[in-house]
Amino acid sequence: SFVMAAALRAARSFLLARLATPRLIISAGKRRRMIPPIILAGAITSWAATHEKTSAKQAFPVFTEEDVSRHDGKSHPEMWVSFQGHVYDITDFVREHPGGKMIIDAVGGPLEPYWGYWAYHLKVKKPREWLAKFRIGKLQLAESVEEGEEGTTALVDLETNELDFYTDDPHRDQMVHDVIIDRPFCSQSRPEVLGNARITKADDLYVRNHAPVPHVDPDTHKIAIEGHDGTVFAAVGLAEIFGRREGKRERDQSSSSSSSSKYPRVAFESVIQCAGNRASEMIASHERKAQPIFKNHPFEKISIGMMGNVEWSGVLLADILEDVVPGVSKMQGMHVVFSGVDGYETSTPIERILDRSCGAILADKINGKPLPLDHGYPVRVFLPGIAGARSVKWLHNIRLSPRECESTWQRNYYKEAGGRQSIQELPHQSLILSHHLPVDKSSIELGGIAWGGGGGE
Repeated sequence: SFVMAAALRAARSFLLARLATPRLIISAGKRRRMIPPIILAGAITSWAATHEKTSAKQAFPVFTEEDVSRHDGKSHPEMWVSFQGHVYDITDFVREHPGGKMIIDAVGGPLEPYWGYWAYHLKVKKPREWLAKFRIGKLQLAESVEEGEEGTTALVDLETNELDFYTDDPHRDQMVHDVIIDRPFCSQSRPEVLGNARITKADDLYVRNHAPVPHVDPDTHKIAIEGHDGTVFAAVGLAEIFGRREGKRERDQSSSSSSSSKYPRVAFESVIQCAGNRASEMIASHERKAQPIFKNHPFEKISIGMMGNVEWSGVLLADILEDVVPGVSKMQGMHVVFSGVDGYETSTPIERILDRSCGAILADKINGKPLPLDHGYPVRVFLPGIAGARSVKWLHNIRLSPRECESTWQRNYYKEAGGRQSIQELPHQSLILSHHLPVDKSSIELGGIAWGGGGGE
């Protein structure tokens, strides 16, 4: 259609312009996927409700794509974006944006490719409601097209065209996973799966993604380790960390021998749990209080299944950092920032990383097999006893910082009660998975699981 063609041209031209600056591109079979290391509009603050830029009844002026591109916050102080045939001035909101100043990377062009990547924005109403408050005009397209009703008709069909970043996501067994949202894929394990065995099968383990699953070549992938001033201490390949694998490298190989690693391997059993697990219980307990953050979101359906217990295998982060970073053992009070290929970023205090008894590792296997794609293949962070939000998948950068990471996942989400302290250690918890009341009602038989939270048990 004219609408589709015009929108695709706008998206292509904007993406090509952005590629003039350094950008991470990952081979994915015969395709090449652009992974913009940015965080666009996230949760919508109450602040936005008081800053309407326009009235829904007023006549809007018409702007061209060139007009939008000029308002990039650099050559022009104002910051504009386009979406679904309309133009928006987000200058005032940039300071309050939950994702920080990274939203500037989207300025001067269409939002479709970015919201197509960070697809959560398309699953809830709030991002569009927020955007509508900053509408200043219509976008003049290359062909004359009929405007969609109130701008709600999508110019780009993210389900079918080349801007669909999710077509290479792995297959998931819907019989095992209780799906919360499909893009980005988030699921919880069913209660019967958790109760079947002490060790959770990799295919049964919950999935919490924030973006499309990247396809990373383990033979060429390197992890950069940097100081807070930008000093690059090393760019370490996976063969150096884990040793070269002998024989064919396959994700479904049960095991493969390794050699030439300079770091000793470790393996242990530990629970991993999403910081948002049991959100439905939290909502129920706050019904009479202020509306919790998950209310009226897909994640309000999370019950008990965003956790599992697996065997982790890899190399201690302390061994790597002490080998690569001079004087790291004396850097008390610092934070270690982990960044994934998908654009996700978060941090943990360095003391927790350097304490070998805490077991912080770079993992390449779970349950004796290479990591599945959904769980970070070929390398991820795992921090026992720490909220799963801090165990970054598809790791590509480690950075030392005097302060916490400033990403939206650290600044706005995964916080302790009150919203000030970032969640790190999880508390001791238990789940009742079954119960039986005998005929004589003399007792109740309970079955379930318990784990030690921050103790990693």
